[in-house]
Amino acid sequence: MFGTRKTWDIGHALCLQELWNKDLSLDANLVEFLMSDEDDSSFLSLPAAAFLQRRSLTAERTDPNTRSQQPLIQDKVCQLQTCIHSEEIARHLAGGGVQKLQEEQLSTKPTGVQVRSDRFSCPEEEQLVGQLRTQVEELEEKLFNQTQELERLRSELGATDLEKQLERLVVENERLKQELNSCRSSEFQKLDVAAGTCSCSRCPHRQEVEVLRREMSYQENRAQLREQHLAEVEQELRKETCRVEGLQEHLDESRRRQREVEHKLRLQLQDCEEQLAKQAAAPPRVR
Repeated sequence: MFGTRKTWDIGHALCLQELWNKDLSLDANLVEFLMSDEDDSSFLSLPAAAFLQRRSLTAERTDPNTRSQQPLIQDKVCQLQTCIHSEEIARHLAGGGVQKLQEEQLSTKPTGVQVRSDRFSCPEEEQLVGQLRTQVEELEEKLFNQTQELERLRSELGATDLEKQLERLVVENERLKQELNSCRSSEFQKLDVAAGTCSCSRCPHRQEVEVLRREMSYQENRAQLREQHLAEVEQELRKETCRVEGLQEHLDESRRRQREVEHKLRLQLQDCEEQLAKQAAAPPRVR
């Protein structure tokens, strides 16, 4: 439905200036990925040749395998941002009202991803893990806020008011039908009595009959208008019901995708921590 592209949140992830200041070595593939979107304001427009030509100040102290794994971890963080961005677009499309929300999502906030507090030997690795944890907490807070927004939209839908109005109209329509039937029967009886007792054109009973006929015609027109209005309300209620069902389907799909994204997020975060732990445990090569 919407094309997704990789974005880098400047508030949570390392930008090019920070990578430049921290003296992190970037390979050609990562530089090409970071420089691919020229319109993104969260990146600094630095030439790729500068990253390729600049030598790392810590090259003699850091393991080459460790440096090659850091762009990989940054790429995984970018993939996490892309998944969450796609999930937010899907939930915005489902906005405008919902039928029902899970009570467990309203009573408690989403459980945070449990991470290990391993100590890493490199400050850059510790900072990267801290940024990952901060991103997870903020994404969970966004999900909770969106759940509350969906509940507010659901309360503004007013489907219950339409049902009550329909019930009132049905009762009133039945009452009008009964009144019309009783009025017709009484008028017919009066007409029969008048026809049997009076035959002159100036008889007051004939004038009364004309008045009763006009009243009956008025009541019939009123009943027809009520029935027409009732049909319109029923049609509107059916439309609202279909709309609510569609929103409920979108909400169910959104919750399913949310669970998938959270599961994928946990797995990727654990993978990143394991890789960082392996890098920290590996003895540095002495040249």
